[in-house]
Amino acid sequence: MFFKSYKQDAYLSDAIKNKDVNAVEQNRQTLTEYAKLGHADLRGVKNINEVASLKLAGDKMLRAYESYSQKEA
Repeated sequence: MFFKSYKQDAYLSDAIKNKDVNAVEQNRQTLTEYAKLGHADLRGVKNINEVASLKLAGDKMLRAYESYSQKEA
Protein backbone atom coordinates (compact mmCIF):
# COMPACT_ATOMS: atom_id res chain seq x y z
CA MET A 1 0.00 0.00 0.00
CA PHE A 2 2.89 2.36 0.64
CA PHE A 3 5.38 1.19 -1.99
CA LYS A 4 3.22 2.18 -4.97
CA SER A 5 2.90 5.73 -3.64
CA TYR A 6 6.62 5.88 -2.88
CA LYS A 7 7.57 4.82 -6.42
CA GLN A 8 4.98 7.10 -7.99
CA ASP A 9 6.42 10.04 -6.05
CA ALA A 10 9.83 9.23 -7.55
CA TYR A 11 8.33 9.18 -11.05
CA LEU A 12 6.60 12.50 -10.40
CA SER A 13 9.85 14.04 -9.14
CA ASP A 14 11.67 12.87 -12.27
CA ALA A 15 8.94 14.31 -14.50
CA ILE A 16 9.17 17.65 -12.71
CA LYS A 17 12.95 17.63 -12.97
CA ASN A 18 12.72 16.88 -16.71
CA LYS A 19 10.01 19.53 -17.19
CA ASP A 20 7.75 17.00 -18.93
CA VAL A 21 4.31 18.53 -18.46
CA ASN A 22 2.37 15.50 -19.70
CA ALA A 23 4.30 13.11 -17.45
CA VAL A 24 3.88 15.46 -14.48
CA GLU A 25 0.11 15.47 -14.88
CA GLN A 26 -0.13 11.72 -15.39
CA ASN A 27 2.11 10.91 -12.43
CA ARG A 28 0.41 13.48 -10.22
CA GLN A 29 -2.99 11.94 -10.84
CA THR A 30 -1.66 8.43 -10.28
CA LEU A 31 0.04 9.46 -7.04
CA THR A 32 -3.22 10.93 -5.76
CA GLU A 33 -5.04 7.70 -6.65
CA TYR A 34 -2.42 5.46 -5.02
CA ALA A 35 -2.36 7.56 -1.84
CA LYS A 36 -6.14 7.34 -1.54
CA LEU A 37 -6.07 3.58 -2.13
CA GLY A 38 -3.32 3.27 0.47
CA HIS A 39 -5.51 5.04 3.02
CA ALA A 40 -8.34 2.62 2.32
CA ASP A 41 -6.01 -0.38 2.66
CA LEU A 42 -4.44 1.00 5.84
CA ARG A 43 -7.80 1.14 7.60
CA GLY A 44 -7.94 -2.65 7.52
CA VAL A 45 -4.49 -3.13 9.06
CA LYS A 46 -4.36 -4.03 12.73
CA ASN A 47 -1.78 -2.57 15.07
CA ILE A 48 1.20 -4.82 15.77
CA ASN A 49 1.46 -5.71 19.48
CA GLU A 50 -0.92 -2.86 20.30
CA VAL A 51 1.58 -0.35 18.88
CA ALA A 52 0.07 2.03 16.37
CA SER A 53 3.21 4.04 15.53
CA LEU A 54 3.98 2.25 12.24
CA LYS A 55 0.39 2.55 11.09
CA LEU A 56 0.33 6.24 12.06
CA ALA A 57 3.61 6.88 10.22
CA GLY A 58 2.23 5.25 7.08
CA ASP A 59 -0.94 7.30 7.34
CA LYS A 60 1.04 10.54 7.68
CA MET A 61 3.20 9.71 4.66
CA LEU A 62 0.21 8.80 2.50
CA ARG A 63 -1.47 12.07 3.52
CA ALA A 64 1.70 13.96 2.60
CA TYR A 65 1.82 12.28 -0.82
CA GLU A 66 -1.84 13.09 -1.42
CA SER A 67 -1.38 16.71 -0.37
CA TYR A 68 1.78 17.10 -2.46
CA SER A 69 0.19 15.62 -5.57
CA GLN A 70 -2.80 17.93 -5.29
CA LYS A 71 -0.62 21.03 -4.84
CA GLU A 72 1.18 20.28 -8.10
CA ALA A 73 -2.07 20.82 -10.03
